[in-house]
Amino acid sequence: MEAYSPELTSPPVPLVALCGKQELLRPIADYLRTQHVPRVHSIGIEDAHSAAGAFGAKKAASLAAPPAGILKAGWLRRHRTQRPAVAALLVERDAVVGDPSTWAWLVSQLDAIKAAVRSRGARVVVVVAVPPGAAEVPEDRMAMLCRQAGTDRRCVLTYCPAEGQPALQVVGRVLYEQAVAFYAADAQRRLAHHAHRNLPSLDLNLRTAFKLGALAEFRADWAAALRMYSEAYSYVPQLLAAAGASQPQRFAEVRAVAEHVHVKAVSLLLLALKQLPEAVAQFETHLRLFRRLPFQAQPGLQASHHAWLCRQHMVMAELLMSCGADTSALKPEQQPGQLYLSAAKAAVERRKVAAFIAGMHGGKPPAPPGQVDPGLYVGQLALLPAGTAAAALAAGSAAVTAALAGLPVSGAAVAAGLAKRLTDEQFELALEADECGVQHSRTTVDLLRTAADVLKRSGRRTAKTLQHCMLLLGDELLEAGEAAEAERLLTEVADFYRREHWEGPLASALLLLRECRQQSHDLQAHTELSLEVSALRDSSLDAEQRAAMATAAVSVLVPEPPPPLPELGEPGTAGAAGAAGAAGAAGGEPGAAQLGQLGQQASQGSQGMHYSVASLHSGWLSVLPLCAGFFDPLRGGQQSSGSSSGGGSAISGRPSPAVRFGAAFWSNAPIGLPLACAEVHLADALGSFTAPLLAADASGSSAAPAAAGSPPDLLLPPGAWLRLAASIPVRCSGELSASAVVLRFGNVASAGRASGSSSITFRLPALLPEAAQHPASPASPNRRASLAGAAGPGNQASVNAVGWLRGGWAASQLPFSVAAGFLPGQCHMELPPQHTPPLLALQAPEVLLQGEQAAVTVTVQAAGDGIQGAVLFGRAFHVESQQQLGLLPLAGAGGEPAEEAGQGPAEGSLSPGASPGGRPGVQPGGTKVLLGDLVPGQQGQLVLLLDARYRGTVEVAAELQYTAAARGGKPEAGHCTASLSVPVQLPWRLGLQLLGPPATHTLLAAAPPGTVGAAGSSSDGGGEAVLLDQQRRLQSLSMQDSSGSTAAAAAAGAAGLPGLGPELGPADGRDLYVLLLRSLPPRLVLPAEQRCTLVVQLQSLAAFQLDVLGVELEAAEGVGAVPAVPAVPGAEPAAGAGGDSLAAAAGEEPNTLNKSDVFTAAFSLVAGAGGSEASVAGAAGAAGQASELPSLGFLRLRWRRHQRRPPLLAAAAHGGSQLSASAAKAAVADTADGSGSGSGAAAAGPAAAPACEVLVPLPAVACLPPLLTASMRFPPAAVAGQPAPLQLLLHNASGTVQDVGVTVGDPHGFLLAGPKSTTVQLLPRSGGSVSWQAVAYHTGLLRLPEITASSAQQAQQVEVTRGCSIFVDRPAEQQQAAVPAAAAASAVAAGPQAVAAGVPSLI
Repeated sequence: MEAYSPELTSPPVPLVALCGKQELLRPIADYLRTQHVPRVHSIGIEDAHSAAGAFGAKKAASLAAPPAGILKAGWLRRHRTQRPAVAALLVERDAVVGDPSTWAWLVSQLDAIKAAVRSRGARVVVVVAVPPGAAEVPEDRMAMLCRQAGTDRRCVLTYCPAEGQPALQVVGRVLYEQAVAFYAADAQRRLAHHAHRNLPSLDLNLRTAFKLGALAEFRADWAAALRMYSEAYSYVPQLLAAAGASQPQRFAEVRAVAEHVHVKAVSLLLLALKQLPEAVAQFETHLRLFRRLPFQAQPGLQASHHAWLCRQHMVMAELLMSCGADTSALKPEQQPGQLYLSAAKAAVERRKVAAFIAGMHGGKPPAPPGQVDPGLYVGQLALLPAGTAAAALAAGSAAVTAALAGLPVSGAAVAAGLAKRLTDEQFELALEADECGVQHSRTTVDLLRTAADVLKRSGRRTAKTLQHCMLLLGDELLEAGEAAEAERLLTEVADFYRREHWEGPLASALLLLRECRQQSHDLQAHTELSLEVSALRDSSLDAEQRAAMATAAVSVLVPEPPPPLPELGEPGTAGAAGAAGAAGAAGGEPGAAQLGQLGQQASQGSQGMHYSVASLHSGWLSVLPLCAGFFDPLRGGQQSSGSSSGGGSAISGRPSPAVRFGAAFWSNAPIGLPLACAEVHLADALGSFTAPLLAADASGSSAAPAAAGSPPDLLLPPGAWLRLAASIPVRCSGELSASAVVLRFGNVASAGRASGSSSITFRLPALLPEAAQHPASPASPNRRASLAGAAGPGNQASVNAVGWLRGGWAASQLPFSVAAGFLPGQCHMELPPQHTPPLLALQAPEVLLQGEQAAVTVTVQAAGDGIQGAVLFGRAFHVESQQQLGLLPLAGAGGEPAEEAGQGPAEGSLSPGASPGGRPGVQPGGTKVLLGDLVPGQQGQLVLLLDARYRGTVEVAAELQYTAAARGGKPEAGHCTASLSVPVQLPWRLGLQLLGPPATHTLLAAAPPGTVGAAGSSSDGGGEAVLLDQQRRLQSLSMQDSSGSTAAAAAAGAAGLPGLGPELGPADGRDLYVLLLRSLPPRLVLPAEQRCTLVVQLQSLAAFQLDVLGVELEAAEGVGAVPAVPAVPGAEPAAGAGGDSLAAAAGEEPNTLNKSDVFTAAFSLVAGAGGSEASVAGAAGAAGQASELPSLGFLRLRWRRHQRRPPLLAAAAHGGSQLSASAAKAAVADTADGSGSGSGAAAAGPAAAPACEVLVPLPAVACLPPLLTASMRFPPAAVAGQPAPLQLLLHNASGTVQDVGVTVGDPHGFLLAGPKSTTVQLLPRSGGSVSWQAVAYHTGLLRLPEITASSAQQAQQVEVTRGCSIFVDRPAEQQQAAVPAAAAASAVAAGPQAVAAGVPSLI
């Protein structure tokens, strides 16, 4: 928006003239400009007699004269800054109510104001400043002011500066209303004047509509302004059509006027009305009219038009970004970033035309025809003669008036009749002179950088557009002389287009990058770029140009041998110089630039160029795509002799099996590329070496040389594969890796000249990273099956080749046959050993349980060749967390003690009671066991204990390293690796229930001032929320509340009470005790001085049976443990022992649980202190305050698997070949059936794992002394018809009086004698009771009558008989009468058959 004047970029603001003293004007002017809404601008006039110059004289308009232009150049600016709509006269009160002289002065001021505004019809407002404390101006004086000023009463007002903003608001509102009224009246006047014109004119129609729109903007009528601007723009196509092809100046004027109207309309749509679609439609209409010139224009007008297009796109982008509207729904070409890019493209075209203009004038800017300035109308230019200013001033009053009106000197000259319009030739020459004075490169670079920044913020959808913008930016930077920055940008762009395989833009980027390299005298990079450009078929170069460029590049890579002339200096100079000249000629660079580089290029050519390809985005992969890999030794079976040992003395010459390596190159170059030789760099356990690559067929069979020392010539044919293969003798077993493939350019004659030979080194680990991380295992049957499936017709080279394959169907096929064992992309090979490898087998349970120590059996069986110095390395790690787990040998397992196996004494093994925080004896690198020597056919077994610490998946790996006698009696090092994945599951879900004393309820618990820590110190957090939660839990504790079932415990947990926690989700490798602790409530609540019951519920989650060996409670200090209460009804049997450590089990035999079974154990606790119940009561009641312990203690769980020999998983390996699951099971079965040391019972299955144990810390416990309790006393049994006593005991241990209400509800089959509703008042530290006599009229297990105790002071209410039942028996006389009747009924039911069978009588 900086290209436009302020009157176009911002809406017009009403203008008023303030006449009076400065001390009166300044506060009102500041308020109108900064605080009034909408804003009002003002100009200050101290004396009213000088106001005529501010308002100006209105000239008489002719109704029949044709217009000289469309829009006056300074009309809008004058009405914004020099033509006020209101004249406000500010006078003091004394001038109104003073003596006649002051009144006469006031009248003269008013007359001057009226005379100044008469010609333009501006409004007059009189403001009387009243000082504070002065009397009001008399109404007769105000009426006289109205008559004298010729205005109504609303325009004469008083103003008290001391009142501040309220008084200013009144003045500002009156001034704004009068300004709006003036602009509305002015619009009506102009419309009426236009209607009475006798001459129809498109120019006048557009001018009138534009002025009406501007006047509507002055009064903030945006809809009317937009309507008028749209009408004004509707005349633009007619004006453009009337201009014709022979009037370039008229076209420029229409274009400038259309730009003015368009900017005003779009600004209203976006900034005021927020109508984004309408604004975009207006922009597209605007561009559709002026995108192309309607005639063949001269260069000056073309450059001017490109500048105009650049400005249109740039302004539209700025408006879209500043309006705050959501532009995501717009089309891609309508986005701000794309608009900036279009503006930059127009600027690029402008620069090109300007360069053409400079070339037309011999590189010098053309001389203008004279002094050319903007004319009196928008879009016009005027030619001023010499001394224009002096001539204009001497021309008369017309020029002076124009100058005073704010016109430029050219406007004054035109008004005076001194300036004249330009001819078409002068107009073109003036435009050309203007274009040559602009710094086009800097402007274009700034625009492209702005476009790039906006595109980067636009998201991923503009990635390709952004790269195109960066390409243009690199071109402009190169044009501006900033080659270093251009090279950096173009390198990034080229990498992007290589990844996208977009040939056309890539060729453009490479040509520019090639020019950058040439300016930096980098012949090596220039040659590479030349070859890459020549390999792109969709570039701007034709086939002949590409072939010439490739030929020039090859002449640099393969220099001609120097002629036998001593004066030529070092070899290769002439060849390199000639190649450089050819490369420059192919690229089209000037020959003079090549001559200055001959010395450096000749030096580089003589030394040879060495390229290294270590990135997938290298340009060499666009020229020479690569497909490389080993051949499977189990397929093809090619043998090589000593004749293939061309890689040097490092390769042994004795006959041995060989491994083949193949490398194929597809050439995208338009000509053949000669190669002197090719080689592959290899490495094995003995070190690094090289092997030659020879021409081969599709099966990988290389052709032998014709004669020793004369290898055949190699040629990279255009559009075809060059297949190379190497036969590599096996020097040792283990991993063989190919690190690089080297191509040396030249012919056989130049192969020996290392100083002048150019080469390319393809770094295979960087180009094939996935293959480098996953070495091939050709001996695996799974691998062979996958290769057989990959040999189908769907196999393509594009999946396995590295680079850009452009050759159709021929390039899509693999260069080597998969049936011959070719492994594309595999640059690491596990070489098969030269001896018969042993068998290594692993066995482990199918499912492990977290926290157990599972037995893993390792079996080693020597095959036909014995092994010496065998060492076993075992390692186990958790897959999800990648943490290592303990894996130690079991002492005495496998028929050999751990000390003799080299592991050390027995204390190195895992102990069953190991602490969760550490695993003694576990080495960071795993477990190492020395196995010694095994004769052929001998097998040995070793049992390792696996610490399944985390749930998820555990990977168990065993590696056997040994030495065996290979063929020929030479010792060979070998290794064998087997791995097994075993799932680990969570065995248990733990729940706790804390049950209060039987039939005892707490209505009020002690309220501590803060949460007390373990040492008695107050700790932060908790507060009232913790206290209320603890009280709620304590008041809900009762032995009869739950039957001890799992469903009841789950319901208690759902209600927020301690119980079984929710089902645990998959964890991320956490310890078992941590997971069990997470399932417990964060805090337990115990009533002090009362015996409670802790119910432990252990639910089995395993899919098989588990044995519970014991559940022990180690109570913390401060919690007394007493003999356990009987087992909870409905639960598993439980038993306990007194003391601080209680144990619960089912007897001698362990409890066996199936999945989802629950084992329940109960423990009796007394909170307050450790020791006897009396000491606990004394310690807890001494202070009468609540306390909190950090933990209730520890819960020790002991368990094991019920099945001694669970189902097993097996994994086995022969050397480097991992067997399948079925083959591994068969191999393990064979070793179990065979004979050998230690293969008896141990081979049938792993030894039983020891018992598992986990120590779970219990949550914190809060001990709250009960202050108000209600206990129910009743007999356990009663007789129907006889009264049974019921007594409610109330105890108040607090220091205040407590009122307890007792209410009897549903009797539940009892006749109750006693109070139905009563209130018991309990004095401090006293008790009370309420008694009833209950007579049952039903028999069986009956619920007690519903009795409720409530405390209105504490807002607590409990049903004290909830869960309480009593057994009611029949009376004695009914029992005696029932015995004979029952015997008789049984005898009748038995009948004669029972007597015949000898059934004894029931009596």
